Amino acid sequence: MTKGRIFGTTIHSTREESIEAESNDMSTTKIFTDGSGFEGGAGAAAVIYQNGSPTPTSSLKYHLGKLKDHSTYEGEAVGLILAAWLIRLYCKNKIGTEGISIYTDCQSVIDSVYDMKPGPSQYLLNEFHALIASFTNLGNNPSKFTINWISVHSQVNGNEQVDKEAKEAAQGISTPKIFLPPLLQCPLPTGKSALLQQAKETRTVKWRALWETSPRNKRMKKIDKDFPYTKFGKLTNKLMRKQTSILIQMRTGHLPLNDYLYKRKLAQLPNCNACLGGHKETLEHLLKECIAYKEQRKNLRKVLRERSLADFSTMLSDPKRARLIVKFVEGTKHWTNGYMRNPDQQI
Repeated sequence: MTKGRIFGTTIHSTREESIEAESNDMSTTKIFTDGSGFEGGAGAAAVIYQNGSPTPTSSLKYHLGKLKDHSTYEGEAVGLILAAWLIRLYCKNKIGTEGISIYTDCQSVIDSVYDMKPGPSQYLLNEFHALIASFTNLGNNPSKFTINWISVHSQVNGNEQVDKEAKEAAQGISTPKIFLPPLLQCPLPTGKSALLQQAKETRTVKWRALWETSPRNKRMKKIDKDFPYTKFGKLTNKLMRKQTSILIQMRTGHLPLNDYLYKRKLAQLPNCNACLGGHKETLEHLLKECIAYKEQRKNLRKVLRERSLADFSTMLSDPKRARLIVKFVEGTKHWTNGYMRNPDQQI
């Protein structure tokens, strides 16, 4: 897909196509850019090759700071700024007359720098446009250069070289300030996405501390140790809303069986009305003991491949087995019109 303005952009659909296109590119100037997050740091680099030489004419590197303060996307945007600066330094007489190609492995930054829709690191993309604005009236060709996507680790010499230099930049090695564009001669402000990530991490730490002191924590650990329960979405993916409600009540211990209702003065007795054996009506009794649901239990064990129900609590965090247990509870016919009931209750 190619678009045209003062510069064009090309994004190929496959890795192989991007490598082949670079190989067939006859531009007299090729600039490879990269942003890197490496060993806790964020860096960017740009390397320029001219006249088909396998040796770079020059390169620029910039250390953005700690990775917790800057994203690799910012590094990719800075890589384009460095590329624009290299064009100003080394290609003044070629702009608009000879082919100039910029290569990056980040498709999203190509889209953003062309469309210029509000988004992350907008001020960096604005700086790139400010640097290339002076190219507008140079040469006869309205398209002064192209920005092309090339697959990461493509074994293309320039791409491998810039990857190496971007990693060096991430570790703190920068080109002397005097050789960098004005914006990069001072430390960059902490990125918005990094600030949001830091706020999220701080919130999660506070949430975890509160949860550790909650009395519900001990109960939930018996069922699911995966705090903050990021896998719960997979558990409920294939459940209907009513089934999800049953699962949540089972996991939190709030399934309205008689033992639960009796403690809250909502039932006269805690006993199971289905088997009349004097047992308390708990989820464990329902799943493992109640003779009224012998057939349902037999079918459940069959689909569980004879796995013991002794550890049914941990099964409530297993997507497949949790769904089967929910269906078992539905099969007891306790669930009618959205409410749990006993067989002898009238609806």
